[in-house]
Amino acid sequence: MTKLQHVVIGWYRRKDYARILAVMADAHLLPRTFDKFVKNAEAGEKRLAAQGYVVHRLDIDPDEFLTWCTACNVDADAQARMTFSNELLIAKLRNPN
Repeated sequence: MTKLQHVVIGWYRRKDYARILAVMADAHLLPRTFDKFVKNAEAGEKRLAAQGYVVHRLDIDPDEFLTWCTACNVDADAQARMTFSNELLIAKLRNPN
């Protein structure tokens, strides 16, 4: 029996993207526009799905994320986004409703 491997892609909403860029410590590494973010994220999503992963898109609310970063005493960067997104995915998989 094959075990499904889940992976999460932190997703941003168009209305939040300017704020995302404003609050991220590593904003210089993120695409400058929401449309470019979507293009890159969708390409990554396709690659992961082709490798057999179950891919989940989970919205990152910038204010919720910043609150979490403060509570965890971490910078708002790629490592924090990955950890935050993984925590959201775990919660979703444990309680799918």
